[in-house]
Amino acid sequence: MKWLANGGEVMVRHNGVKQELSVLQDRPAHIIPATDVGPGTRLGVYEVTSPIGEGRMGQVYRATDAKLKRQVAIRVLPPSLAADVDRRARFQREAEMLASLNHPNIAAIYGLEQADGLHDLVLEPAEGETLAERLERGGALPANEALRIVRQTVEALGAAHEKGWSERICREESNNDSVLRLT
Repeated sequence: MKWLANGGEVMVRHNGVKQELSVLQDRPAHIIPATDVGPGTRLGVYEVTSPIGEGRMGQVYRATDAKLKRQVAIRVLPPSLAADVDRRARFQREAEMLASLNHPNIAAIYGLEQADGLHDLVLEPAEGETLAERLERGGALPANEALRIVRQTVEALGAAHEKGWSERICREESNNDSVLRLT
């Protein structure tokens, strides 16, 4: 098993198969163009309150579900990527994969939306600090904490693998209850 604390990668063997989990940090390899979404923007019943981050497949925002009065995370596929039929299909497959999974270490999907030319996934928000933030705050992890994170990561990847899904790039976050969530 290989673990690089600078956000590099985690190498995991699951049923004898080597799998790689690349942990995205604040500087992804390729950042797509921004959308016009920002605080106060309405996306259907969701009101965007703040940005969370961005990566190769879009931006992620914290939002409030006006109907259910709950916090959500919304990943928006920008129009430049939504125009590509293969990217839209990949986005759809990701939504289907998330919908097929029910695991405490994988963020739940609440919906797949399309409005005003935007495609977005509505997800369970992961509260708490990211692994990168934790490492920056406290340096190297104690062995028991590192093992807990690796165990939860392997369990989540194992659950996805059992359903026939394997995702090359995940973002990990931890909740305030110290439960890791792959998002």
